Amino acid sequence: MNDDKNADTLTERLISYEQLLKYLKQGREIEFIYNGTEYFISHDKKGRTLWCNKTQLSDYYQDDISTVNFIKIEGTSIANLFKQQLVKIQTIF
Repeated sequence: MNDDKNADTLTERLISYEQLLKYLKQGREIEFIYNGTEYFISHDKKGRTLWCNKTQLSDYYQDDISTVNFIKIEGTSIANLFKQQLVKIQTIF
């Protein structure tokens, strides 16, 4: 269980692509599961990037649309994974 008071625990919940963009625009970070693997979209002064455990999987992107369109998991963009409802949210920070 996450003890972060600024986190929204949404274990195993689906969110729409539009909700994803809304959370990213707010500066939130998102932890999610795809195909049984946990991923994390981070946000810091360098921009946004995708992590799996402690491994950085993508370059940094400065805007949210680029983040979801250019970062891919198994050849599919994050945008399409959310549009197809293939991602389950763990936590939104």
